[in-house]
Amino acid sequence: SLLQETMSKYQVEYSKSSRALCQTCQTKIDKSSIRVGKMVHFANIGEMGRMGLVWNHYTCFWGPQYKSGNGWSDCVNNWANFEGIDQLNIEDQKMIHHQIKGLPMDDDAIEEAEKKTEAAEANAVFTDSDPETIIYTMINKHLDVMKVPDIKEVIKTNAIECGKKPKKADMIKVILDQSVSKISSLAYNSLNKHATANSLKKILKAKGQSCAGTKKDLIVRVLQTCGGVDAPQDMSIAAPPAPALSSKEMGPDEDLLGEEWARLQPYVSVGSKEAVKKLLEMKSAPRHLKIDDNFSIQFEDFKDLMTSFGSELIVLEAGCGLDSWAAPIIAEHCPRLQKLYLESCRFSDKDLIRIGYCCPRIRYLSVSGSGNLNTKFLKNFKEDRSFLKKLIILDLTDQSCDFTQLEKMSKARKSVLVRNGESGDGWKNGRSMNMKGGKFQFGRY
Repeated sequence: SLLQETMSKYQVEYSKSSRALCQTCQTKIDKSSIRVGKMVHFANIGEMGRMGLVWNHYTCFWGPQYKSGNGWSDCVNNWANFEGIDQLNIEDQKMIHHQIKGLPMDDDAIEEAEKKTEAAEANAVFTDSDPETIIYTMINKHLDVMKVPDIKEVIKTNAIECGKKPKKADMIKVILDQSVSKISSLAYNSLNKHATANSLKKILKAKGQSCAGTKKDLIVRVLQTCGGVDAPQDMSIAAPPAPALSSKEMGPDEDLLGEEWARLQPYVSVGSKEAVKKLLEMKSAPRHLKIDDNFSIQFEDFKDLMTSFGSELIVLEAGCGLDSWAAPIIAEHCPRLQKLYLESCRFSDKDLIRIGYCCPRIRYLSVSGSGNLNTKFLKNFKEDRSFLKKLIILDLTDQSCDFTQLEKMSKARKSVLVRNGESGDGWKNGRSMNMKGGKFQFGRY
């Protein structure tokens, strides 16, 4: 035979043209359809022959004719022997995964595949386009995921003329027709949300400009290449805060609790200043720390505890009504937290958002009591899927949350059980409202 198979690897891709001939059925492979290639040795070309790819229709490759004529082996059942699958769209990746492994892709694999696909698409945009095209591509992407009321607010804020009762597509088109300098704040937020620092550096490097500075510096510099102002006054969305430790420093992200009310060891409860002093003298750090309800802990004592033990804490329970000064301390020192229970605390939306970004492993979050939370935290939780993405239960008892916002948030983050309601004079008298996937259940605590 002219074709002698020499390798066990297969190449999967979308056909770049309609010129390639399927080696199984001997018909043309349509452009953009999935094809599977095999590296073979053409023995009759030159003295030593030549290596080259031969292609098959996806359906022909898995059909009986190809199998019988090409000495199929166990290598086709090995996912690692197929290259290029991660360059396909997600639906095609799931189809091929099921074909090769005989099982559907699990949620983690799908999420990882989506990230790789988005990264590849973004990289292609940043590699092949000029700065202005990149900026408008990021703006379009940003607007595409925004709700109509938010897009209307953008139009209003930037004083953009738009017709009566426009559709979402029409509003996006009108916005994209504006100069970068007119919508510099939107451009900034779009780049901040959808572009990485490395991508921004690629743009600046190609323009011969400095790549030094923070991500904000890079964004402003990119905007300046297209006539954006130096620093728009309303650039309010900066990069979210990050944990004090890197993922590598924190170690594997395993669920150490298993359920909401698990008690980890070492477990320590403090109920007085003397107990705090005694704990600080200990050599072993607790993983589960409870601050008693009747102990009004002071700033210095709380800071000393978190500075000494925060990085090892998995559970922090505080029933003592912490003030807002405690929020930045928790955010700075407790990156490994998986449960945070705050009763009668006086934290604002901003406080809780900061903790959420700095303590990304939280599975159980309870913030009851003061009613200081409004809509900003709920909106952030609804729109940013990277925010508290490990959360299982969110308890907002006695918070004055808008019912409609809670419902929207629950529909957006379907896997999270959300609690809201009133605790009442005694726990037996409280009324709870549990939501999951936007569906409500009312009952007693």
